[in-house]
Amino acid sequence: MLPRQSYGIVPVPGELAPNYTTGAYVGAPIGGSRGGAYWVNTFALDQRLLYELPSLTLHEAVPGHHHQSAIAQELQNVPAFRRNLYFSAFGEGWGLYAEKLGIEMGIYQSPYEHFGRLSYEMWRACRLVIDTGLQVRRP
Repeated sequence: MLPRQSYGIVPVPGELAPNYTTGAYVGAPIGGSRGGAYWVNTFALDQRLLYELPSLTLHEAVPGHHHQSAIAQELQNVPAFRRNLYFSAFGEGWGLYAEKLGIEMGIYQSPYEHFGRLSYEMWRACRLVIDTGLQVRRP
């Protein structure tokens, strides 16, 4: 199923860019007049790991967070909260799955871009261990 809602790619606003992440998805409001936006940080590109961009784009845009949230907003016959609810585990799992789909889609054109996907996968695995460890060891 493909969502009807559009999205665009826009640069991170200049005042945020020096201290902002490489990219993020900003969803469209339900019933709003604009689509979603994939913010890409173009500040200091010579200091960014550009080989991670294919993976990040899959994660944040299509088939990632935009695709997931646009479909959710179009659901019919569900309680209103379900159209705009975001569970981190499910949402980030979807994004990770979207990155992996990039292999089957032929998105990764070089070993560096594949390495970018693997570096994100490793980063998430480390976060999972740390996050759960912090929760278990709570005083």
